[in-house]
Amino acid sequence: MAPKYDPADANKDNEVTPKEQRQYDKKNQTPDTLSAAELAKKYGYALKIMKSDDEVWTLFQKAANGKKGQWTTNRFIAELMNTQWWSENNEYARKAMAAEAMGGEDWNTMLETARLQVQSEATNQGVDLDDEQLNDLAEQTIANGWDQAGRGQLLTNALSSLITAPEDGTFMGGRAGDYQQAWMQTAARNGVNLSRNFFESKARAVASDLATPEEVDREIREQAASFWPTFSKQIMGGMDARDLASGYINTMAQEFEIDPEMVSLNDPFLRQAMTGVSEDGAPSVEGLWAFQQRLRKDPRWMQTRQAAMEISSTARSVMEMFGLVG
Repeated sequence: MAPKYDPADANKDNEVTPKEQRQYDKKNQTPDTLSAAELAKKYGYALKIMKSDDEVWTLFQKAANGKKGQWTTNRFIAELMNTQWWSENNEYARKAMAAEAMGGEDWNTMLETARLQVQSEATNQGVDLDDEQLNDLAEQTIANGWDQAGRGQLLTNALSSLITAPEDGTFMGGRAGDYQQAWMQTAARNGVNLSRNFFESKARAVASDLATPEEVDREIREQAASFWPTFSKQIMGGMDARDLASGYINTMAQEFEIDPEMVSLNDPFLRQAMTGVSEDGAPSVEGLWAFQQRLRKDPRWMQTRQAAMEISSTARSVMEMFGLVG
């Protein structure tokens, strides 16, 4: 019986060389028409893992839409191994791929553990996640190794972009809210007015490890020091302008018969007393006696009981001097 003819045997010598086989495969290969999800699975990865990195997703789209058909698995892996993503994350992504491919209880346990970790860190950061966000971040955590030792900051960074301030003006949640309250207190006690956007952006920066809470506090104090040049060293050293102004605040509260907490650091009388300039141009403060006398020229003092008593006493003295009263 004659041997069966191999169509790849171009010269019909009953021997197919590697070159002949490649030429035949190239000429007769039928392009794949798999869906994105099917193709990703063929390459050994879940579609969401492909989408988790811009570089990988770009490569996958190129492979899925090749002019001569979708790439083979070998070609895709060869190209993938040249990416930065492969060199940095292949260990974690391959573990995720293998676990997801096997499925079952082990994969479900990995997902649930990752969800719990993501939710815990989101709560710490003050981020509210819906189910879709939670599941997506859990899968990215597994695929990118965010749950591995030394890589937790990567999850924190991913969550930091989701930190927002509540629309009703209340404090943010979690650590972001703790920082916000501390920074707002520092700003208020030093007469510094800052927007909600400032605190929101600084909370994200701290969560992303781009700044520390101490650096943000220092930034606020630097602004305060510029408002109160006479006390700049004390403010940068950790003291608050409100404590430094306590003598003036208590004097004003006493003269105007109001609660000291009602005295604002932005009150023009207070500002003038604490931000004066001496004859030689150096920052100076007003003496308390002079400050008190100046307060008594303010219309607010005229409305106090003390003013009424002094006016009444003065009027009586004048009347006595003229013999109008006994």
